[in-house]
Amino acid sequence: MIHKLRRVNGLRSRPIGAVLAGGRGRRIGGDKAIVTLAGRPLLSYPVQAMRGALDQVVVVAKPSTALPALGAVPVWEKPEQPSHPLVGIVEALRRALGGWVLVCAGDMPFVPVSLLQSLAALDPAGAPAVVASSAGRGLQPLSEDLREAEALLASG
Repeated sequence: MIHKLRRVNGLRSRPIGAVLAGGRGRRIGGDKAIVTLAGRPLLSYPVQAMRGALDQVVVVAKPSTALPALGAVPVWEKPEQPSHPLVGIVEALRRALGGWVLVCAGDMPFVPVSLLQSLAALDPAGAPAVVASSAGRGLQPLSEDLREAEALLASG
């Protein structure tokens, strides 16, 4: 899960929740976003959790990704290639226009709302992007800025 920090008049703004809907689902028998679990599309679980934690939630997906009905949740399209989760993260950061983003994978049906609320409340100490790591290590810097992430993608 990734954060990008924005300060508005010295105050931290609320993050945008971005659910990454990708993956071919080879091991689970189909497109991950629409595979069902207990009668619901897999993607609906983290989307619902994000909606319970944050005011603004989007799904980030390739144009060719099969998606279930998402109601009022907008879809931000990412490039078809390359195929990597970082592509969705970069697209979410780019579209957030300097805002900060809490990213969750679309194949995490059991992510609790309370965890997302806790992560959204953390202060990444001014780092432009961090990842929540294992207990005791806290938030770890991910990259210096969006340009660095884009350069990583471009270099393969």
